[in-house]
Amino acid sequence: MSRPHNATCPIMATLLAIGIAGSVAFGGNAIVPGKLYVDPPTQQSLGVRWYYSGDANHNASVEVTYRLKGSSQWLPAQKLHRIHNEIAAGNSDNPYPCGYLFAGSVMFLQPDTAYEVRLKMQDPDGGAAPPQLLNLRTAKIPMPYRKGRQLHVYPQATGCPDTFTTINAAYAKAQPGDVIVIHAGVYTEKLVCRKQAIAEKPIAFIGAGDGEVIWQYAEGDTKNTLIDLGGCSYHYFENIHFRGAKHLMEAGVWDMNKPGAVGITVKNCRFTDFYVAINSWSKYSREWYIADCTFRGRKKKWYYPGKWSGIVYEDSHSGVILYGQANVLRNNEVSYVGDGLSIANHGKPPSDVNKQAIAWDFLQNDIHHCGDDFMETDYAQHNVRVYENRMVQAFSGLSVQPAYGGPIYLIRNLIAGSKGALFKFHYQPVGIYAWHNTLIGAVDGFKSDVWQSSHLRNNLFFGSGYALNTGTMNPAVSTMDYNGYYQPHPGENFIRWKHYEDGLYKTTKEFASLAAFTAFTGYEKHGIMVDFSIFRKDFRPVEGVTFSPEDIDYRLKAGAVAIDKGCRLENVNDNAIGAPDLGCYEYGLELPHYGPRKQDSKNLPPFCIMLAPITDTVLRTDEKFRVKIDATDRYGSISKVEIRLDGKLLATEYHAPYERTLTITVPGHHRLSAIAYDNDGLSASSTNTIDLEVRGPDIDVEGHGKPVLNGTTLPSPDNHTDFGIVIPGTAVEHIFTLRNRGNETLVLKTSPAVRIVEEGTTSFCISRQPDRQLAPGETTSFSIQALPTQSGEQMVQVRIDSNDADENPFLFTIKVTGNLPPVAVTDGSATSGRVGEPVLLSGSGSHDPDDYPQPLSWQWSQISGPELVSLANANGMEARFSPATPGTYVFELTVNDGAADDTSRVTVQVEKAQSTIVISGNGQTIVNGDDSPATDDGTDFGQVSISDEPPAHTFHIHNAGTAELRLEAWSVDPPFTVKDMPSSIPPDTVATFTIVFSPTEAKVYHATFQLSSNAPSGQYTFSLCGEGIAPPPSQDGGDTDASGGSSSASDSGGGCSLGMKTGSPGWLLPLLLTGCVFSFVRSNRHLRS
Repeated sequence: MSRPHNATCPIMATLLAIGIAGSVAFGGNAIVPGKLYVDPPTQQSLGVRWYYSGDANHNASVEVTYRLKGSSQWLPAQKLHRIHNEIAAGNSDNPYPCGYLFAGSVMFLQPDTAYEVRLKMQDPDGGAAPPQLLNLRTAKIPMPYRKGRQLHVYPQATGCPDTFTTINAAYAKAQPGDVIVIHAGVYTEKLVCRKQAIAEKPIAFIGAGDGEVIWQYAEGDTKNTLIDLGGCSYHYFENIHFRGAKHLMEAGVWDMNKPGAVGITVKNCRFTDFYVAINSWSKYSREWYIADCTFRGRKKKWYYPGKWSGIVYEDSHSGVILYGQANVLRNNEVSYVGDGLSIANHGKPPSDVNKQAIAWDFLQNDIHHCGDDFMETDYAQHNVRVYENRMVQAFSGLSVQPAYGGPIYLIRNLIAGSKGALFKFHYQPVGIYAWHNTLIGAVDGFKSDVWQSSHLRNNLFFGSGYALNTGTMNPAVSTMDYNGYYQPHPGENFIRWKHYEDGLYKTTKEFASLAAFTAFTGYEKHGIMVDFSIFRKDFRPVEGVTFSPEDIDYRLKAGAVAIDKGCRLENVNDNAIGAPDLGCYEYGLELPHYGPRKQDSKNLPPFCIMLAPITDTVLRTDEKFRVKIDATDRYGSISKVEIRLDGKLLATEYHAPYERTLTITVPGHHRLSAIAYDNDGLSASSTNTIDLEVRGPDIDVEGHGKPVLNGTTLPSPDNHTDFGIVIPGTAVEHIFTLRNRGNETLVLKTSPAVRIVEEGTTSFCISRQPDRQLAPGETTSFSIQALPTQSGEQMVQVRIDSNDADENPFLFTIKVTGNLPPVAVTDGSATSGRVGEPVLLSGSGSHDPDDYPQPLSWQWSQISGPELVSLANANGMEARFSPATPGTYVFELTVNDGAADDTSRVTVQVEKAQSTIVISGNGQTIVNGDDSPATDDGTDFGQVSISDEPPAHTFHIHNAGTAELRLEAWSVDPPFTVKDMPSSIPPDTVATFTIVFSPTEAKVYHATFQLSSNAPSGQYTFSLCGEGIAPPPSQDGGDTDASGGSSSASDSGGGCSLGMKTGSPGWLLPLLLTGCVFSFVRSNRHLRS
């Protein structure tokens, strides 16, 4: 692509709402337009989202054209991407229905420029809104206020009362439009920003340029935040080195509902010694512009062998984590972090569609040596544009995990040297447009989970293993073509494909040839095989072997097979010379400027557009025509405008108006270009294609304004050859245009002129025939009616015979798909429950009779009940709720197969909650009714001297129920006493009480503890025991045994076991020993005598 791109910055969102009264079910064929939202713009992109209902047969579309305000030439952009409530992340715990809308972007525009964007909604079934003309303007490049007051900060006092020695002191005085000029030095201070400014007058912090400005929290700090931006607006930072904190900048971390920040600009700054350099998860953050910065993390290495683990985030997690709307990250260098640049990973998005992750631009960033991903657009919604980035060596690559509808545009990115998924399309993302990317894997080329409703064109896939290792859940909606593949080992499998039919996984197949893959999938009819010889430098990454971005050059060399093998993409290849090339680099063009530029230039390339002749103009070889060019420069003047034909200079104009009359005598297809130069030597170009007319008749067929190619066997909804999903027995009619592009009469030879090749088919008929003779340039039309009689795809071939020598007969394939509605079943749900306990609602019996067109989606809702409950996993097959009020609840399940709904209801009777009781001691459960005291659970108090302090044992009561446990009465036999008994215990809570043993005599005591409560188990009892012993005698008292030593009752054991008195006769020694053994046994589990 030769179109130059300029610096970027977002501004406040514009909302345009078109209210359409009334509503219809999503299953109807006629479209019902909803609200039209205009995304907040960036400097190079404009985006829209148009919600709708109806259009169950998926044949509505929205065409997009645009032009400079005041220009007469409309330029085509990509049609809006269609989202029909696909389920993203369906293989996770949080599946997300993506809704019903069209979304898309017009890209590669000039900043701060007025454009007109025209949207044309079409639906053969009716209901389409009238064309919408939007007057929009791209965003300005954020700059400090030119007339702002200067507040100078120095590291030491200057003696001047108008200067400051801390940044905080200057900020306290700052007003909107002020510039805080920070002079060279080290500033160790945290700043909390809460002030409000405006886009035209931001509060700016700028390094003075007299040496390095270092702003740090504290050297080596890993826990704190340096600059807290939460709640502020329009603050500007430039030419500063930030370091030494966990978060160098933050605005609402780890929570989307915290205050964010608006209009934060960070340019030409350096970030080191951080865990996350810039971190804002808030849905209220928007219009951030981060450009020309360097982020160098703390990581010492980037490569981790084996499977992925959290160690990839050690030391430094990310360069930038950001959420919100209209954020731009461009020309940054990021290295030695876990993730490079990321959209904050929220999971499900905010319910407010204007607080979701929309309207983002990532461009010309240089990201290398990351532990996990270079870039993450995870959990984004719509109009995220990632283009012209260079990404070298990480665990994985560019992550879209998942996308909640899209479009996510991945254009002209280089990803090289990673061992994991270079395109990480995980959790079933929806709406990816991957065009002109070059993937050079150290293991596989394109490896990922399956994806949906996505389109891949003009890419190059290289790997030492599989070139392609992925699959799509909806192959009839997704497309792959015009891509190049490398086979490292000839004859061996190099494609591994996860095959789905009707949204269900069927098998995984491997292929040793591209032809076999095409035969099985229908994809890549124009795909080609390539090898490393196409590149200027044959560099093959090896897993784990470090190299630098400067070591590689994956530009195409002269004669490479990938040159001119791509397909033209509107708004992307407008300026390509010839057919587009495969991969991220167009042959003969200079590399994009990756990473920081020397400065954020205040000058921009001039504007240039060719107003005449318009693209695809057909001329005669002897015909004169006028070339008209509009060229302007807002920051200087135009020095000259060159007019070139196929790259050869034809004429040069030096003054406005820039016009010239030309005649071209060489027949064929030509590229007419205009290149405007400003007084600084910057240039911009505009290229249109022209054709010299072909002699003889030339047949051309279009459907819905899109060409129908002769011989095509892949029906498409774009040109109406795919009639979409239709309920059996319902008729749908499409109109096709037949045109004679030649300069002699076109004659259709047969009657009828248009025929269905398959005889006896009842699914299609020609409902209206065209005229049989057409003069040069004349058009006619014919109609085809589809009437499916059963579920599934039904395809036939259409034939037109004519006197066109090159295209006779003209053949193309058409298709219609019948679909039966799903059946909702709730028989697996619980019909009763208890307050505080989870209740299961199950739709596992639901099914789709024909399993088409999409996997079933579920939606649970409450119809009635004594309270409104919160449903966990309300979008899943099984949902749960925990009632707080008894009574009768009614719930409804709605299942949808992507085209039709069905519902089923279930009634649940909820009873009151109950409490439970479990008592334990020393961590051991004491069973209700236990009559065997033991030391391990504290019910055996052992031997206690009647003169010692009475021992107290603590016991625990656990209420494991869902209602309050009330302790109504308790008792215990003396000399045991109960202390600190609670009167009640809340649900799922543990409380304690104490039993004290106070013996008064030297004997064994047995007692029973009793506790009455409101638990269903009734009274809780267990036995206690303990032994009181006499105090030891004084040194001059007591009997003496045969060995001369004194003896007491404690010598024979303790607690509730049997004991021997002192002074026993010698002949009782065997019994004494026996008694000791018996006492030992009893002390471990006492037996009643």
